[in-house]
Amino acid sequence: MLRNSVTVFERDGLWVVSVVEHCQTLEREFLKEEFARTYAAGQALRIEKEVRQRT
Repeated sequence: MLRNSVTVFERDGLWVVSVVEHCQTLEREFLKEEFARTYAAGQALRIEKEVRQRT
């Protein structure tokens, strides 16, 4: 079972935020890292988890 999480990573020149919640994954892409991290921080607060960085 997937656990709730928020992950930020770079893919093909875009910054991706992956939010896993209730076994469903939603990904949003951003042109700027700052926007991705801000969105990720909001999602992490909403689901009460810390943001993870994937390399």
